[in-house]
Amino acid sequence: MDLAGYFAIGLVFLRLPSVAEATETRLHGGEFITYELEKFENNPRETVIKLRFQTIHPNGLILYAKGKATGDYLLLDIFKGQVRCEVYLGGDQQKSTIKIVYPRKEISDGQWHDVTLTRNGRETTLDVDSAGNVSDIVKELFFDLDLDGDLYIGGMSSSAYWTHFPTKDMKNFRGCLSNLTYQGKNLLREAQRQKDGYKTHGKVAFQCKKLDQRAVTIGNPNVGYRVTVRKLSVDNNTFSTSFRFRTHINKGLILSRSAMKVKLHLQLYDGSLLYNVTAPNGTRTSISLGSNLDDGEWHQVNASIIGPQVSFELDGKIITKTLNNSQHLMLDFANKSRLKILLGGFEGHGNLPGFIGCLLNLQIDSQKITLKNLKHSEKKKDNLENTCRLQNRCEPNPCEKGGRCSQDWNIYHCNCESTDFEGKRCEISIFKPTCEYYRSMGLKTTQNCRLDSEGLGKTFTAFCNISQEFGKTFTVMGHNIKGKTPVGDSRSSFYLEGNMYKHFIYYMINMKQITELIRKSKKCRQHIAFHCFKSKLLNTPHGPPHAFWLSRDGVRQDYWGGAEPGSKKCACGMTSTCKNTNKFCNCDNRDPQWRVDEGYLTDKRTLPVTGLEFSEKSKDSYFSLGPLECWGTSDQEEISTIKPKLNDHRLERACPKSSKRTSTTTRATTTTQKPSTSSTRSSCPAESGLYENDCPNASTTTPNITSTTGQGEIVGARIETTPKLKAASAKRDENQLSVIAIVMISAASVVLLLLSMKFLLPLVIKFVRTHSKRGEYIVPSAGPAGYPARLLPLVSKRPSLRGKPLPQYGVNDKYPDGNASSGVKSYWV
Repeated sequence: MDLAGYFAIGLVFLRLPSVAEATETRLHGGEFITYELEKFENNPRETVIKLRFQTIHPNGLILYAKGKATGDYLLLDIFKGQVRCEVYLGGDQQKSTIKIVYPRKEISDGQWHDVTLTRNGRETTLDVDSAGNVSDIVKELFFDLDLDGDLYIGGMSSSAYWTHFPTKDMKNFRGCLSNLTYQGKNLLREAQRQKDGYKTHGKVAFQCKKLDQRAVTIGNPNVGYRVTVRKLSVDNNTFSTSFRFRTHINKGLILSRSAMKVKLHLQLYDGSLLYNVTAPNGTRTSISLGSNLDDGEWHQVNASIIGPQVSFELDGKIITKTLNNSQHLMLDFANKSRLKILLGGFEGHGNLPGFIGCLLNLQIDSQKITLKNLKHSEKKKDNLENTCRLQNRCEPNPCEKGGRCSQDWNIYHCNCESTDFEGKRCEISIFKPTCEYYRSMGLKTTQNCRLDSEGLGKTFTAFCNISQEFGKTFTVMGHNIKGKTPVGDSRSSFYLEGNMYKHFIYYMINMKQITELIRKSKKCRQHIAFHCFKSKLLNTPHGPPHAFWLSRDGVRQDYWGGAEPGSKKCACGMTSTCKNTNKFCNCDNRDPQWRVDEGYLTDKRTLPVTGLEFSEKSKDSYFSLGPLECWGTSDQEEISTIKPKLNDHRLERACPKSSKRTSTTTRATTTTQKPSTSSTRSSCPAESGLYENDCPNASTTTPNITSTTGQGEIVGARIETTPKLKAASAKRDENQLSVIAIVMISAASVVLLLLSMKFLLPLVIKFVRTHSKRGEYIVPSAGPAGYPARLLPLVSKRPSLRGKPLPQYGVNDKYPDGNASSGVKSYWV
């Protein structure tokens, strides 16, 4: 072998000590290390952190540092069994903070794991066990991480936690740390050597001895184990068990022990731990301790029976009870009965699901239980490992919008009760995008409802107008223009480009919400009107226009309500019914009469109206803009699946029952020469007929513009007013009477009826008897000249004998020689 070979071998032996120089420390939760970063030359543009760790605990602080002046900070910890890092570079807290939770199964399994965190300017990258990088970038333009405070390693004091994390429940790291390097510097090694700037808090041991950790994971509620323990003497009068457990499932049988006459159960129920003991005489003792024990943290349990005393301890809290008449309770547990100690789910306990989670350092009657002491169920088997491997299906939380996650052994559940959402992951807003959905759910009355057009929980109030007349459900959204408004209104207008008035239209919700409302509706419309006196509108047919309305995107539109998009016409121009047939708008006639051009804008691509512009020559004219009205739904298949339900809490929350009265307003004309500057304010569509207070977030106008009698025909009467509408309005008004008024009117009617029967009925009867032409009449004989002939009515009525002579009675009858005086004849008439 040549010299080069010896030299190479020597190099190998020289490098071996450097490998063994790994510095480790085991922390138990009360110890930590600090380092003064002021004494360290740091590169604020780049950060590199590397370390190894080993722990069985799901939460613990590994590293934290903060800038004194800037507030920048860096956090690296274990959060709910996963590695997490946060980096804040200054500025807006949300835009300048990076939060990365490494997406893999939890690492609180007692095994060694490698972590590398790197930052270059705005980008931060995290890697665990070389399984792949996860990166994020700060949204704001900050590049430097200025840290000059204390660097905390493994934890901090309670007062420091209160200072740095006042709203978080943080815990110190418990486990082993190895080769922790920050910017290339081995922090543990220098702390061990007591370099300047380092300080240890508590008894920090720079070694990581292997602990007695007998962990076992039970991952199936239907799998259990029989625990074998050595036999005790027959006269033994005690029983004891101790262990630690952690779980994400809030129910399950952990440990049971049974004999012919005595039973014992330790189980989780609804997040609490129950200890049940049944004595031979049937006496049962039940002790419950703790809450929220499915939090994934370790919990210490000690349970014992000494004579009649039953003792139960959970996380340091002890409860003791006495079983009556059970002085020698445990004698029934001895010998053969001690073979029936069961762990987890097992045959015979089918009504109790087995425990899902980890058990640590199980001990029964001072005997350490290992894997050798556990025997599988005969029917169901599961591989056992001496480790703790929990799958937390709720981390990261699959439930959206604040839903609370719970889990079984193989599936998660989302509780959405405290949110405004529903669905498997609370991803569906209970508030619907349009009023049409609420009608399908059973809404029958016109009222205000909460909508969520985006489905993100950003709700707003809209007016839901259920029109029985038109068979539609209108979603009505209002704006800032109320009623008929002068073009030259200085309160809301200003000159644009020197010769145009511009009115801005502001809605009660943002444009993104309105856009989604329109997109999810089948049709939408918005009424627009221009009331002119010697002023032009579109200046047809040659232009240029004297007025524009602005679309959703702020683009000028040169057609008016009731006309087709791009036609450069008004409604009358589409039907050639304008006052001047050579013009496309009534107002373009520019005559000294009040005229109106109005109609609905219906193009969903451009709605809603966001502005109006008028020539300065139209200063004395008026305009009005109604609310945005949408109806129907673009997804008819989705809405067809919605069925009304009794006591639907979603409908009750979205549309609380309203007791407000309703009234009717219709668009009509009057006989006035000039329009009044006052206006009728309404926030409902023209057909809604409701009081203004019932329609927030909406507005429309009811201008009354006509010409006086003798100066021409009525100009611009609105075509929406129909007899059916008036009849429906009258019917609604009729239904608005209060119950008290109806009762009073009914009582008065009854009194009047009784009075009429007492005083008027006899007069009516007398009148009828006097003037009736039917019945028995007496015709007197001919008398002297001038004797007036008359008919004398009798009481008896015989219509069937009308026109026949009456019989004549004899002397012995009631009427001798006839019905009257001699010679008188009588007839039925």
